[in-house]
Amino acid sequence: VIALSPKVEHLDIVEIEPAVVEASEFFVDVNHNVLRDRRTQVITNDARNHLLLSAPGAYDLVASEPSNPWISGVANLFTREFFVLGRTRLKPGGVWAQWLPTYGLGDSEMRTLMATFADVFPHVLVYSTIDNADVVMLGSDRPMIPSLESSQRIFEDPQLAAELRNVHIADPIVLASRFLFDEEGIAAMGEGVVLNTDDNMRIEYLAPLKVHAQTTEGNVRLMARYARLPWPEGSVDPLKLADLARAYAEIDDARRTREAFLAAAALLEDDDPLRQEWIRNAQLLAD
Repeated sequence: VIALSPKVEHLDIVEIEPAVVEASEFFVDVNHNVLRDRRTQVITNDARNHLLLSAPGAYDLVASEPSNPWISGVANLFTREFFVLGRTRLKPGGVWAQWLPTYGLGDSEMRTLMATFADVFPHVLVYSTIDNADVVMLGSDRPMIPSLESSQRIFEDPQLAAELRNVHIADPIVLASRFLFDEEGIAAMGEGVVLNTDDNMRIEYLAPLKVHAQTTEGNVRLMARYARLPWPEGSVDPLKLADLARAYAEIDDARRTREAFLAAAALLEDDDPLRQEWIRNAQLLAD
């Protein structure tokens, strides 16, 4: 997906297993034949070792999607020390994108992994996939704001828009609705947890206990308690906020549906019929 952006000038793909690189040739219709892209360099190495060998400030963006964190040899790509190393390899204002599964991890492990990431990156945004099976954490040393404008800019690129529609993200409003929370939400959710470090390898030893458990539903409920609207109140078109409320209704997020309708209503005059309608919708959800 990263290679679809025309703004990307160079892309390093780091893969430790040569057979994975070879197998990618069977999926060119899905991966857009990225290995044949003239901007792409394939590096056969361990991701952590590659970062150790890279110069500080080498990258504008790093997307880390290793195998699951309960696997020995992979678990050290989810520790505080690894994230610290990764942050040093980003340019000022660079972004680290970290994948996490919601399956096969108990709520304690989810809280630990998110708190560990946020302990390293002062500014974090967390998004969920449509099926809630995965989350993506974005970390940076600079503030990031989940705005409608940023979602709209992504959809201005036809290739990126088509790719998002392939995973059932139909428009900027749906994309915005997948935002969960920022570093403040993680701080509240992760209060008092033990971080995951090279020394304790907490996730490597705890996560296998839940590897066959159905944990997604519990993790989704946990994160929903801290989820908030993506736009600060008063900062957006009320009609867009109402559209956002309807997007939340589609995924049965009653609390944020109500909050979005009320935020939209607050931007209208008292005698506006839409204001009354949206307040009634919010009240129905409250009842």
